[in-house]
Amino acid sequence: MLSHSENSRNLKRLELETNELKDEGMESLAMSPNLINIEYLNVKQNEIKDEGARSIAIGSMRKLNFLNINQNEISDKGYKAIAESDQLPLLTELHIYEGNITTSIEPKNSLKRSKKLKALKYLY
Repeated sequence: MLSHSENSRNLKRLELETNELKDEGMESLAMSPNLINIEYLNVKQNEIKDEGARSIAIGSMRKLNFLNINQNEISDKGYKAIAESDQLPLLTELHIYEGNITTSIEPKNSLKRSKKLKALKYLY
């Protein structure tokens, strides 16, 4: 598996759109010590829910500057975890809206106001 391979340590970009990762797969990727150099992560349309979003928020991908989590099953709770993350200091572009579960505009506002996501410039 990609997350267990030491050969993955030099990867900077991962395009994993439509791979049915689910929360378990996202957790494996986010927590992997072999993927700490990832800067660009596209996990659009992977059946990721709040636990998968939480894995991203607490994971080891501290160099991440682009994240696409569109068309998953993430709710306000998952977005809140990302907004409160100390692990995403370089995140400048975040794609969240298309097809995710949310009950309000609050996720967008909490991400925009986040004191933790200081580098965030583009929120789609």
